[in-house]
Amino acid sequence: MIPYDRHLTGLTSSLKESSGSSTGAVHSMIEAKKHNVKKALIFGSFFVAHSAAQFWSWAYALRNSTASQFWAILSAPLVQLAGFFASQYFWIVAELNSLLWAAALSFVVFQFFMEP
Repeated sequence: MIPYDRHLTGLTSSLKESSGSSTGAVHSMIEAKKHNVKKALIFGSFFVAHSAAQFWSWAYALRNSTASQFWAILSAPLVQLAGFFASQYFWIVAELNSLLWAAALSFVVFQFFMEP
């Protein structure tokens, strides 16, 4: 015998009322998940691209003036502000910097280029 759970019944009935049918509720949940997957892919893409560009510019900064300029831009703000901590834990600070850039760029894309 399955015990009666009034919270579960109330939840499903409110979903049916708000969407018109249980199919509509499922459809809206799928759409919400698709939107979250898009956000995760955009954030992940920015993170990977920034990390790779930051590594490339760091590796070639002493040999190439273009890479040096890219390093000056991509390492801002955390690597430049970290000081001694950056020299001790360089890759941790660099990856945190990439996370910061990915969050900022993703926010701009979500606010201005994606429909709600």
